[in-house]
Amino acid sequence: MQESNLALLMGSSPLTNILDHFIEHIGFDYTQKDVVKYTELNKLTVKKYIKRLAELGVIKPNRKIGKAILYTLDTKNKTVKQLISLELAMIESTAPKKEKLLEVKATA
Repeated sequence: MQESNLALLMGSSPLTNILDHFIEHIGFDYTQKDVVKYTELNKLTVKKYIKRLAELGVIKPNRKIGKAILYTLDTKNKTVKQLISLELAMIESTAPKKEKLLEVKATA
């Protein structure tokens, strides 16, 4: 699995992996069990960091299905807006430049 831009900048940690998952899947909501599955982290670790991120207002409970609470990224949170801007800036700076793509097409 390729390291995300966020992990490259801040280091790979459970918190970074969970946060990165929510940023990459903005607009979707996930249970803790889903986050465990997609991040391949221990369920107690995920529970700990989901709680911390919710307390910080980075993620929020979105809805409830049975006993399961689904969380989503709180895009109205100022910190989240900055993280999204950072992620977009990093994608832009690491993406191949338009000129390089045109060079490849011209030589093909």
